[in-house]
Amino acid sequence: MLLHNFQHYIEVPLTDKEIAYATDVGLSRSDVNSTYGDGTLDPHRLPNEIDVQGAIAELAFTKFYGLEWTGQLWTREEWLQKRSEGDVGPVQVKSVRKLHHKLIIRKTQGHLIDCPYVLVSLHALPIAILSGWCMGAYAIRPRFFNPTLPTPAWAVPRSALAPMETFEPSQFV
Repeated sequence: MLLHNFQHYIEVPLTDKEIAYATDVGLSRSDVNSTYGDGTLDPHRLPNEIDVQGAIAELAFTKFYGLEWTGQLWTREEWLQKRSEGDVGPVQVKSVRKLHHKLIIRKTQGHLIDCPYVLVSLHALPIAILSGWCMGAYAIRPRFFNPTLPTPAWAVPRSALAPMETFEPSQFV
């Protein structure tokens, strides 16, 4: 189901070549991250799936805003330094498989209150949906904290996110 002309969402069509490239990057990240992991993975998704979906979401975000995305891999030292930074500049890009899924911020990212978080739904690939955004300080509130998740985290529903039309990347990137 696509959401044509729905004001809070932005559809980003991806080519097969772009999806294949992001998939390759995600698989490479998964190989690297399996040795660096911090144990906060979503138990409902395979590590490969998390990294592949994250890479596709980052590519969609940068494509829409005309930003460069290299899909860079890091050494362990670089990863330890950069894991507290954004995925694209300071922006945290979060991917979900279904449109109704929430933006999840794990406790290991709770310190990133000055970062904007963008939710990207991949339920309609090759169309990625930029679903909404918020600042970390907004998301990390008691009302969004869900201790009953397999890994306790803040879970912000799409309805609580700002529309993508209000996101101005030049403020952050």
